[in-house]
Amino acid sequence: MIHFQKIVFILLSSLVFAILAMMLSRFFIPKDVGLAGGAIVMFYGLFGLVIGLVASLIGRNRLPIKFLQTSNAIFALFLLVCGVRIYQHIASSKAEVKKRQERYQHLKPTPTALPIPLPNQATMSIGMAQVPLQIGQSIYFYHKPQADQLPEQLSPIDSITFQATTNGIDIATAPPWLVPERLKLDYQIFHFIVMAQHRSFLEVVVNKTNGQTAWVSKSQLNYQDWSSFLLGVSSIQPLDWDNNPLRTKPLTHAPPLLEIDSQYRLQPLTIEGNWMEVKILDHQHQATGKGWLRWCSNTELLIMYDLLS
Repeated sequence: MIHFQKIVFILLSSLVFAILAMMLSRFFIPKDVGLAGGAIVMFYGLFGLVIGLVASLIGRNRLPIKFLQTSNAIFALFLLVCGVRIYQHIASSKAEVKKRQERYQHLKPTPTALPIPLPNQATMSIGMAQVPLQIGQSIYFYHKPQADQLPEQLSPIDSITFQATTNGIDIATAPPWLVPERLKLDYQIFHFIVMAQHRSFLEVVVNKTNGQTAWVSKSQLNYQDWSSFLLGVSSIQPLDWDNNPLRTKPLTHAPPLLEIDSQYRLQPLTIEGNWMEVKILDHQHQATGKGWLRWCSNTELLIMYDLLS
C-alpha cells in the first residue's frame, strides 16, 4: 500500500505541477505572440511536469505516509475539477460553433434590398477582395459594424447566392444594386474594391458606378492590398499616358520614355511607394527594357490593369 501511495504521489504531483505551470504562463506570455502562444504554454507545462517529477521523487521517501495520502486526495480533487472545467469549455465551444453554423444555414437572401448609404467623400481604396466561388455558399452584406462586433452578431441586409450550371457556376440571386469591380465567372473572377478594413469585416464597393459600399465578413473574401494584387496581374497601363508617362527612375522629374505607348505591354515587377517598376514588352512579347510608372496618387489609382494575358 505504501509503495502504491508513493507511485500515485509521483504521478499526481507531476500532473498538478504541469497544469499549474500552464495556468501561470498567462502572466508571462506577451499577448502579441500569435500562434506561438500555444507552443509556449506547452513548454511551460513540460517544465512544470519536470519540476513536479523531480520534487515528488525527492519527497516520496522523506514525507510521512499520511501526508502523501492527504496530498494524493487533494491532487486528485484538483485534477478532477480541472478536467470538469476543460470539458465544460470544450462543450461550450462546440455549442457556439454549432449555433453559428445553424444560424448561417437559416439565413436566406432578403426579398428586397435595403438601402445602403453612399460614402460622403472619395478616398483611396486599400486593395482588392476576391469572392471564392462555391456552390451553395452565400455572401452576406451588412451595414457598418461597431468596433467590437462580429458577423454572427449582425443581421445581413442582403446577400449573393450561387448555383451550378452546365458551364460551371453562376449567380443565383443578388441585390439589384450589385455591380462589382470585376465579374467573369468562367475565369473564377469576382472582385470587389476594398475601401476599409475592420477587425472582422471589409468595406467593399458593391456598385462601381456610384461608389456604393457595404461590409462583408473577412472570412468570406480573399483580401489583398494593392501592392500584392497588382504584382499578380498580367499587365498594367497608365490611364493618362500624356500626364503619367513611363520614366527612367521613380521620380516625377526623371526623363520620360516617350517612345513607349499603349502598343506595349507593361508587366509589374516591383512596387516602391507610389511607383511601380515594370518590364516593357513589345507586340511580340519580347522584353525591350524596364521603366517606372506612378501607379497611384493619394486619392485614386492612376493605372488600369489586365488580369488575363
